[in-house]
Amino acid sequence: MLRVIRRNPDGIGTILNMFGDFVNNSLSEEIKSENQDFCAMPLDLTETEKDYRVVANLPGIKKEDVKISLEKAQLIIEAENKNNVEDEKTVYHHKERFCGKYQRVIYLPENVNVDNIKAKMENGLLELIIPKEEIKPQKLINIE
Repeated sequence: MLRVIRRNPDGIGTILNMFGDFVNNSLSEEIKSENQDFCAMPLDLTETEKDYRVVANLPGIKKEDVKISLEKAQLIIEAENKNNVEDEKTVYHHKERFCGKYQRVIYLPENVNVDNIKAKMENGLLELIIPKEEIKPQKLINIE
């Protein structure tokens, strides 16, 4: 088996790569160890002047198997992959594909219009468009 190792003379890239691997591996292991039923799905969070966007990779998952909910300032995305059910008679020599439940929780900022969040799913990509709204100024109450 060949391995590609990038050489960086100053070593900074190596340290950053090690840190990135530590964070990514720790995050996925933490999610799996806290609740063995769930695994984190990969996603991107972006922002434009008008909205926030979430794009999540959910290959092989039907939109009927995806649930999106809103609880206080948390957007919760849950999905279940029912396509890759394990057979007890099959011996796996290497297994990377996850079958089971996925879950991600995204904390929303104050300037979000939760009543107009839109979601669509196409070709294994879930896209959420979360419109922004102006934050209302704090109301001051006069003391008599």
